[in-house]
Amino acid sequence: MRYVDVRARKLAALKTSDRLKRVAEYRGVPLVAGSRVWFRNVGGCVVDGTDSCNFMVEWDDGRRGSIHVDELSFNLDSTEKDVGCD
Repeated sequence: MRYVDVRARKLAALKTSDRLKRVAEYRGVPLVAGSRVWFRNVGGCVVDGTDSCNFMVEWDDGRRGSIHVDELSFNLDSTEKDVGCD
């Protein structure tokens, strides 16, 4: 592999936006930016809320998606920001 073939990006620090706070309150779940979630056995981190009251999730493979809370699995005891989601 050549050095020029490597691609990397730095993400901004996670911040729980007002929109994410509203979505979490409306949906009745304690999710914040950086909360670890799973969808069909694929892990990811909550990064924001959407206008349709879904959660925007960045998956471990770098993709992003808008997911309804009923389709997410998460541990209520560890909804604070996960170390792996920085």
